[in-house]
Amino acid sequence: VELFPSLHSHTEIIRALGPDGMSSDDSEVEGNDRIYRVKQKPWRNGEVRVFLRVLDKLYDIWRQSGGSSGSRRGAWHRNRVDTTKQSISIAVKGLPQNAYDPRWLASLIHIERQMLWMGQNMNGVLQYSFTYPDEIHV
Repeated sequence: VELFPSLHSHTEIIRALGPDGMSSDDSEVEGNDRIYRVKQKPWRNGEVRVFLRVLDKLYDIWRQSGGSSGSRRGAWHRNRVDTTKQSISIAVKGLPQNAYDPRWLASLIHIERQMLWMGQNMNGVLQYSFTYPDEIHV
């Protein structure tokens, strides 16, 4: 996000999601290729997944275009395949309400929803705009 000035407004949500809000995957070898199968977080809204994929793609484009000044440090983005397999993870607390899957939220009892502290990490924001500027086309 910090690499693209038009995306700086999303820095706070990325920090709020943190590592536990990001997707995980299982790797396996098929023939000569390594495949990374993405595990879904049952608590996370699909809109967040799409938003994060766009950010991943932008980073790939930036890095491939020499934006990293030729540096080879750090991991390159992996070719990942969506699956229906679910990740066993605890929901990140304090996110805006629309960062959580609505069906998952509806399955919680009242006290469980309260314990999510929705919006706390985002200065009380309950509806976040997981969008990017029109000039970004990936």
